[in-house]
Amino acid sequence: MKGRKNTEQDFWDNVQMLGNCWEWQGEIQRGGYGLFRWNGPKRTVHRIAWELTFGPIPDGLLVLHECDNRACCNPSHLVLGTHKKNRNDQTTRGRDHFTHTKLSLEEGLELRRKFFAGEAKCSQLARQYGLNPRTVWERIHEPSATMLRAEREREV
Repeated sequence: MKGRKNTEQDFWDNVQMLGNCWEWQGEIQRGGYGLFRWNGPKRTVHRIAWELTFGPIPDGLLVLHECDNRACCNPSHLVLGTHKKNRNDQTTRGRDHFTHTKLSLEEGLELRRKFFAGEAKCSQLARQYGLNPRTVWERIHEPSATMLRAEREREV
């Protein structure tokens, strides 16, 4: 089916609608956002979910996750906002680059400790903490600056 365009049904078929967050089950980019080819290029799935539910995104606005779960496509968890609002949310919620799950700092440190001590694989930790294996991999291999500082302080 060369040249076939993805449909709205194709999009929603890739969303697991269990619980509060509707998790994207397709391609996930490095930062944890879902990707889907829509009307040509690949786009982030939370923006597609917004447009399918509410219509076009006004120029200059972003689609923000109120749930802080970058793989979430639940339209009720999405809001429009500015870059400034997004940065303010990141600051007030204690998020920095690649810190996009609701794991506490202690849980993140424990994930890394167990993995690097050889006590558990990413897939086992994902099941234990109820997370996507990709999310666990990112927390282990791309830790936040806050997590790295905490590890260094514990080594002293």
